[in-house]
Amino acid sequence: MKRLLLLPVMIGLAVSAPALSASPEGAGAEQIAANAKAKRLGEQIFRHDQAAWKASDELNAQLRAENRPEFLTYMTEELDNGNVRVVFYTKIDEKLFEFVVFEIDGGNVVYAKMHDDPKQHPLSDFLLGQVAARDAAMQEGARQQLPLCRSGSANFVTLPPDEDGMVSVYILSPPVTPGRFPIGGHYLFRVNAEGKPVSGRAFENSCLDGPRLERYVPNGPTSFPFVHQLDNHPTEIHHFAARHMNVPLSITAAELTWEIDYTSWTAEEIAAGESLMIGAAPTQP
Repeated sequence: MKRLLLLPVMIGLAVSAPALSASPEGAGAEQIAANAKAKRLGEQIFRHDQAAWKASDELNAQLRAENRPEFLTYMTEELDNGNVRVVFYTKIDEKLFEFVVFEIDGGNVVYAKMHDDPKQHPLSDFLLGQVAARDAAMQEGARQQLPLCRSGSANFVTLPPDEDGMVSVYILSPPVTPGRFPIGGHYLFRVNAEGKPVSGRAFENSCLDGPRLERYVPNGPTSFPFVHQLDNHPTEIHHFAARHMNVPLSITAAELTWEIDYTSWTAEEIAAGESLMIGAAPTQP
């Protein structure tokens, strides 16, 4: 049986400020509720996106090109324990089969397996429905010629059906510029149980992007302020982007300013950043 190598991961204790998503004075009940829903969705999108990136990195590091099927892509699904399962699947005789599966807990791989015979592991009905919804949304996005804000292929996140049976498919501009993260260039399609997109939206009118910190910087930006015109509250994309950026967002919407802060550095990351700063400082004669 083929197994992927799992490496131990050291987890540090986060010591920086807790997540902040405060409602500004003067916000109405509907705005506060909408921001709370956006916060929940943003965290959900982030978990799926983070899991897909982690699984992709592991797969690319361990699977040689000559062992990779000609057709290989992925879909995510949520597990009862809160983890995200990432299924890389292939196509054989026009049917879809699991090839490699990962279970991701946050940024950590807790399980990985490559199937010896993918034909023994057809995609579940649930995943087939998710794939159909994703494909329908991507086709509709292409038909509308939705512009991405960065070069490269679009990323995507497909959430499980909600209480109305609707699947939310997010088409995301990829973060390809070092030190920057796109806030514009992201789209949502809502796909019904019949696999048809019934609604959609953009989240910004322009290709707005902001700073992204990959490591702790003692003198880094303390906030990224901007005006959002399409809603009177922050959206799930704002909450999603803020988690990736490690920079607090200050969002003015409908003349109210909302603060979103998900920065979280471990003691080890803070010490390393401070050491680099000290090492870069000129020595005194």
